[in-house]
This record gives sequence, C-alpha cells and structure tokens, in this order.
Amino acid sequence: MRGAHGRLVSENVKRSLRIAGHIIPMWLVGIIVISAFVPAMLGNSSVATDLASLNAGNTSVLVSANAASFLNYTYNSTLGLCSEVYGNSGNSLGFPGQVFWIITDNLLAYYALQPYDKTVSDNIKYQIEAYAKKYSLPTDLNGLPISFKHEPILGDKLPAGTPHGYNLYNLTQKDSYLVATEVDNGSVWPDWMNYSDELAWMGMSFLNGGDATDAMVCYNNMMSMWDGFGFADAAHNNTNAIQYGYYEPFKLALAIILRQRLKLPKPPQETTMENILAACQGPDGGIATGYDKNLSTAGHTENTETTALVVVANVSLSRHNDVRVGFYYYVWYGEGFGGRHWNDSDVAPVVDEPILGYYNSQNTSTIRQHLNWFKELNISFLIISWWGPNSYEDNATKTIFSMVKQYNYPIEIAIMVEAYNWSGIYDFKAIFDYINDTYVVPYGSIYMKLYDLPFVCFFNDNINMTRTEANRTAIRSVPGFSARIVGHTEDYVDWWAWPIAGYEEAPKPRLSRDGFIGILPRYDDTHLPNRTNTMYDVNYTEGLYDEQWNETLRMIEENTVNFVAIYSWNEYHERSQVEPHISPDGTYVLSPFSKTYHYIQAIPEFPSLLVPTLLVIATLLAVIVLKRKQTIRTKPTRTLNRERDDVG
Repeated sequence: MRGAHGRLVSENVKRSLRIAGHIIPMWLVGIIVISAFVPAMLGNSSVATDLASLNAGNTSVLVSANAASFLNYTYNSTLGLCSEVYGNSGNSLGFPGQVFWIITDNLLAYYALQPYDKTVSDNIKYQIEAYAKKYSLPTDLNGLPISFKHEPILGDKLPAGTPHGYNLYNLTQKDSYLVATEVDNGSVWPDWMNYSDELAWMGMSFLNGGDATDAMVCYNNMMSMWDGFGFADAAHNNTNAIQYGYYEPFKLALAIILRQRLKLPKPPQETTMENILAACQGPDGGIATGYDKNLSTAGHTENTETTALVVVANVSLSRHNDVRVGFYYYVWYGEGFGGRHWNDSDVAPVVDEPILGYYNSQNTSTIRQHLNWFKELNISFLIISWWGPNSYEDNATKTIFSMVKQYNYPIEIAIMVEAYNWSGIYDFKAIFDYINDTYVVPYGSIYMKLYDLPFVCFFNDNINMTRTEANRTAIRSVPGFSARIVGHTEDYVDWWAWPIAGYEEAPKPRLSRDGFIGILPRYDDTHLPNRTNTMYDVNYTEGLYDEQWNETLRMIEENTVNFVAIYSWNEYHERSQVEPHISPDGTYVLSPFSKTYHYIQAIPEFPSLLVPTLLVIATLLAVIVLKRKQTIRTKPTRTLNRERDDVG
C-alpha cells in the first residue's frame, strides 16, 4: 500500500513492533496479521455483500422516544392530563375545545411515560385515580380506572375472559375543555376474535393469567390478518365501518407489544410495521390514526391513544444498530497452575494456557486487561457466570462491576445464576433481592436491561435448579426483572446459550426468543471425565467460527437478531475461549480474537478500519511479550491437585 495512508499504517506497525525494549518475532506478526484478514479474503464474500445491503438501510429513527415528546406536548399541567389531540380542534367528539379521555388516552399515557418522564406520568396517575374515585368508575386492584378491555397492558387480566362493550360518558365539561371516559356496559363482545386489536388485548390478558398457549393463538390469529400493508381485519373490511379501506397504526403497535411479551423472535413483518409507524409520525412526534396503502395519512389526526401505544412498543428504527455482541465471562479462576480451576481437580482439567498466564479472576490488573480487550472488540455486554451470594465468583463480580463503573467502560453486565446449591433447593426471591441490592441498585447505569428491566439468566442444570416446572415458574415470575433460562440441553430453555444440538453434527446458530443467538469458536470435552467426548473444530481448520458468523450476519440482514452471545471469553475446561491463549503444543492461538474483531466490524454499526485493526493486533503483541517475560522463569510443573472433586 502506498501514499499517505500507507505510510501511516506502516509507521503504526513499526511503532507497535518494539514494546518495552523487546523485539517481536516477525513470524508472529505474520501469523496475527494473516489471522485478522484471511476471513476477509477467503470464502467470505457474503460479508462484503452484507455490508453493502445493510449500510443501504442503516438509519437511526427513534420513533418511540420522539412519540413520548408528543405526549408531553398534549399534557395540560393545570388538569394533570393529556388531551386527545394537540390543540383545540380535531378531537373525535367535535367539541370546540380540548377533550381529555380518562380511558383510554390518559391510562395509556401514564403507562407510556413512566420511563421517559416520571413526574408527568405520576401526575397523570394521580388525576385518573382521583376521577375514578370521584365518579365511582370501575378500577383494578391498584385503583386505576379500567374499561374491561385496555387494562391488560398494565398487567391485568380481563375478569370475564372476553372484552366488554362500553359507553362514553362526559365527566366534567367547561367552555374550554371536556373530560370524558369509556365505561363498561356489561355486554360481552361476541365476535372480538375478528378484530386484530381485540386479539392483542386478549392475548395480553391470557398471558397475564399465565396462559401462554391461548396468548400465542391470539398472536397467530392476529398476524394472519396482516396483508403486507396493515391488519385487514373486520373493521378494515366492513364497508359500513368508519375504518373501512384504511389501516390503523395503533394495531401495529399492539402486535409489537404482544410479540415482545410473548418473548418471540422479531418476525420480518415487524420491520415493515416499524417503517410504517415512522412514516405515520409527524414532526412533533405524534402518530396519525390512519394510513392507506400509499402510506398517506391525509385526513387522519395525530392523537394521544395511538402515540402512547407506539411509545409502549419501544419502536426504534436503528435497524442493525441495536444488534449487541457479548461474551459469557467466567470468573472462577485462582492464581497459578494448580490454583482454583487451573487443573486443581481431575474433574475439570485445562489443557490451554492464557497468554496472561494462569491468572486470578479477582486480580484488578487481569480484569483491567480483559476490559481493555472488550473495549477494543466493541463488546456490548458480559454475562457473568455467578455461583451464589458471597462466593468466590460473587467477589470477583463485585470488583468487575466496580471497575467498569470507575473507568467508564462502555459495556453492560448481567448475572447468569449457576446451580450453586447442590441440594437443589433455592429461594429465588432471595437471589433476585441479592442481585438487585448488590448490582442493580448501585450499578443501574451499567447493569444490562431487557425490555427496560434488569436482566438475569439461569443456566439449565442437572441438579434441579431449572428442571422442575415449579422452579421455572418461580424464576420467570419474579416482578421487576426480565429472567431467562439459558442452556443447550433442554426444550424449556428460553435462550440457547451455544449451538450444540444433540452433538451429532457441527453446530449452527439457533435463533431464540428476544432475537438471541449463541455462537462458539470451538468445543472440546474429550479431556474431561464423564463427558460426551465431543469435539468441534479443535484445531480451527474446519471454519466453524466463520460459518457461524456468516449465518449470524445473514440473519442480522433479515432484522431478526438483537443479541449475539459468544461462548465464551474464557471457559477453558471446554476449550471454547476467544481469549488469546497458548495451546498444549506451545502455539499462540490468536485467530478467534482477531476473527471476533473482524466479524463485529461486519455489523454496520461498527466502522471497518485498517488502522484500528492493527492497533488491536499491537495490543496483543505487547501483552504476549510482557507476560511471557514475566512468567517464563517461574512456570510451574503441570500436575493435578486431586483434593477437589467439583467444578464450582
């Protein structure tokens, strides 16, 4: 390469080759550089195609965040309520002033604004509860007014099992404004299943009552009404209905909300829905109440009800910008060969050595180096293997959280609860309380969220932590958290942690709920006792990691992926580690690290630049030289301490 850019790269390389007075062998430089760029040169043309197609649609439109601003525009601080529309005209009653609906507008606005403007949300909640009390309106157990239709969005279950019909009532009328509400009239809506919005409300109601099966039926029936432009349901097709011939954006929002709550992967149709909602959004953030096949919203006003539902749906047309890549991170290691998990037991030996040496997971220098590598790789999150309160791993995790916050690393962390109690008896509420008090509250800005709630996962085990349905229900029903069961050997897992399916063929990425994919560079348990003697791409010659990443990039293009979790950063027992290490024959194994960097750059949100790549390589070279110089004189004999008989 010639010219100014070529000279810049060359000088960076030269500077990186002499570190702390040590000369790096050129053969090692060659291996690292080739390992970084071979995927881009050989058998990886799909990545280039993906880049071109993905960048063409790489937009950033925060639909829901802008919609929340519209709700603030419609908020009247004197009344403590949001008006139906912004301004004094265009309301559904033709009233010559502002109309404030208790249900549905302000019930939905209160709920939608909670994560955006808690003060306004609390004011609305106070007012609608006051109106409910003053006019003896039906309420739920929390005192919120209900319509026997819309309250499932709050977590309630419809008591009669089907939506009720309702009447409209004026509560307060002045010259300049009118306060009204919908009130249940006791009649059951017999054909509710022909309306897509009623299916969504009922699906949420079933789900709130613990009936995921019927909730799924509602969702599938709703999606069967999708015609490529919107939901062509009974209202859309009825020539006598005011909705005849046009589509309603609030129904798109309801479909998204129900899908999210069912924890289903994002379907391709949802991307179209998001684009339509963006097209229906005005410059003030409000969402129009209708559109046609040409996406024209002419004749349809922006209103609070529709806009609030879009806010709840959390629509963000960042496309692939919301794809997040992370590692499973194991913090159970003690200092030195023969130390904790470094061949301290014949149950779980290791055959590879980190280039950092056999490190202590609680050591701040080790943690700092790991965090620096995560930053260079553009890693978004860590899922830490955690073995109970006050355990060795718990203490290491506390240090990691503290350092991420102290040094402002751009990464979030979640806890993966392992089967730490060999009795199989767990107090799940106590576990969640401990995680909340120890990690969520003091580290809220860096604790990983899923659907705006702290994310905790539980690894599926063989000693009863997740095997019983009662335990799984307890895990998934703790309020205030998004909980998932992860693993690879049971049908009940929510997230397949890594793609090993029956051990019969090379694993392939498996899309799980929430748009989650787990991948791994290698797997080898042949040296572990009482295992399956399974190995995949042990010498990195079969292209397993490349195949998994290319398949993942293909699914990213289809907008079905939200999370990519790599198993693992440093699980040395099963040899799945990406961390730079030394193989039993003394070979430096750096390609999983460099390939991880390369493929993350293939996701459009990350710039694919040559100079940063070389700087990452330079960092590896520096660590190799410094650490090997420090450890080579004191390298211990590889012997096994047979006193321990467990892995945890």
